[in-house]
Amino acid sequence: MYQDNSFDGRTLVIISGYFNPTHIGHVRLIEDAKKLGDKLIVIVNNDIQQIRKKGKIIMSEDERVEVVKAMKYVDEVFLSIDEESPVINSLEHIARLHRHWNKIIFANGGDRESKKVVPETPLCERYNIEMRFDVGGTEKLNSSTNINRLRGAEDSGSKKIKINPFIFRNYDIRGIVGKDLDEEKVHAIGNAYGTFLRRRKIRHAVVGRDCRLSSDMFRDSLIKGMTEMGINIIDIGMVMTQMMYYAQYRFQTNGGAMITASHNPYNYNGFKLGIGYSLTTGPEEVKEIRTIIENGDYFKSEKIGTVEQQDVTEDYYHDILKKITLNKKFKVIVDSGCGTTGLFIPELLRRAGCDVIERNTTVDGKFPVGTPDPTAESTMKRVRDAVLENNADIGFAFDGDGDRIGTVDEKGRVLWNDVLVAIFAKEILERFPHSKIVYNGLCSQVVREVIHQNNGIPVMWRTGHSFIKSKIAEENAVFGGELSGHFFFADNAYGHDDGAYAVVRVLEYLSERNVSLSQLYESFPVYISSPEIKIGCPDEKKEAIIKDIAEKFKADFPGNTVTDDSVIPGDDGTRIDFTDGMVIFRYSQNGPYITIKFEAQNQETYNQRKKYVKDTLLRYPDMVWQDDLCVNVESLD
Repeated sequence: MYQDNSFDGRTLVIISGYFNPTHIGHVRLIEDAKKLGDKLIVIVNNDIQQIRKKGKIIMSEDERVEVVKAMKYVDEVFLSIDEESPVINSLEHIARLHRHWNKIIFANGGDRESKKVVPETPLCERYNIEMRFDVGGTEKLNSSTNINRLRGAEDSGSKKIKINPFIFRNYDIRGIVGKDLDEEKVHAIGNAYGTFLRRRKIRHAVVGRDCRLSSDMFRDSLIKGMTEMGINIIDIGMVMTQMMYYAQYRFQTNGGAMITASHNPYNYNGFKLGIGYSLTTGPEEVKEIRTIIENGDYFKSEKIGTVEQQDVTEDYYHDILKKITLNKKFKVIVDSGCGTTGLFIPELLRRAGCDVIERNTTVDGKFPVGTPDPTAESTMKRVRDAVLENNADIGFAFDGDGDRIGTVDEKGRVLWNDVLVAIFAKEILERFPHSKIVYNGLCSQVVREVIHQNNGIPVMWRTGHSFIKSKIAEENAVFGGELSGHFFFADNAYGHDDGAYAVVRVLEYLSERNVSLSQLYESFPVYISSPEIKIGCPDEKKEAIIKDIAEKFKADFPGNTVTDDSVIPGDDGTRIDFTDGMVIFRYSQNGPYITIKFEAQNQETYNQRKKYVKDTLLRYPDMVWQDDLCVNVESLD
């Protein structure tokens, strides 16, 4: 079973008490306890315990929780689950949830002189919890000065912060860590998303994170912000994005947040925020969350939300494997690019009956072999070499959070993901003829042709997983896919993008038809097609540049089929279809870059279109040709 070891090397500090806000000893206990470790959890005694100790309720448990939560040194507040007993049960519960931390300290104030008189001693010895004494003091305080000093900021209901507006993309939030995103800004995002949920009467949410170096820190800030809005959190740890979607069904909640920047470089991070089962934010929802932050218009919650930790790994494996049957044993290359998928994909495929050869499956948030991006030729070259070296049947690469894939056949040929869209369309239309298939404008003409050949109805739509999912629902389509490697199965799955499920669906189809991937690929119409090319362009200029390119583009090729925002409302690019291929320019919703793809049915025409694309882009001095965000630029040489 998967275990979250992401806290190894860090120290957790736990303190407990009824916490009278006019008691300087309690204030100093909190402040000094935080200095002992990396994270501080405060167990606040409930009203029954307060009455037993003080004979009356000095301040209600809800009020004390809110006061303690407001202190800037406090990372998490836990209302005691005990009634008449000491806090042993609460301490044991927290210790179990955090058993993978390197060290746990239970800090005691100055009114406890030694562990001989502490009832928690046997429990601490059993869980190897270090006990500290004389932390803080016992002096009385006659004003709220210390409480105000320990408040990290204004009340969450009124605080406004400055935040880069460009991190609010059309369907998620992404930015550079330390520049666009830090703990304060992520806390505000948590407040805003919690407010967004509460206004829709949603009080529970699952939260997952990928392996990026900042994801652990941002998990704490996001959850703190959400719980302040009264959201009860189910923390599922380090997972693939599709496991967060699955957990929404598992725990029956519309709320869900995934901390990830997907295929962006290691210094980026971001958030995919759920608005329903398998559904994430679109432009209007992202705009609403941004507006809440800019106005400081947060929900006023009477209670702090709870936090519990759950592991959905085994349930997720079972849910995937019960849907498929493989009739042969495949030799499979798995290259995770040191991303999160290394924890899950090899094990899942072995359970499915595959012989798995692992490459770069050790998780490392620094991404030492390069950004895990299955659309990058450099990534797929590694997979191709491994397939040929090991005489494998197929090879797969994955992005950082596991919802996208890249594929290589047994001959070492890279099949860009529009070919996979065509393969899945063919397989599904054999069972559901005359159904609609949704795909994005970056896909090759081969997709449309295969759909027509198999008695389907092609529906081309705007790029973006959120837009494609919505269009699938609107059209009642059975499947949708993108060139980027997002695949959405609505025939026998939940309809969200799941790279692991896409992999086993490919293998199942090949085993059912008893064909190799190359045989299936060679049955399709032939196009010479570029990969998805990404070239840097400032966020504030990319839209204007694409609009300028579009005017010249359409003027240069009159009489051909044009697809732009006049055909697809809100589209972010312009595509021209010829009788023998296509060219598309668009600006990205994920970062400061533009995306290009082109194709033809012969090499001469392909080279002409390549030259046209490069010459067009060179007209703009704002284009950035060398940057971590650039992908497959060499395809224009």
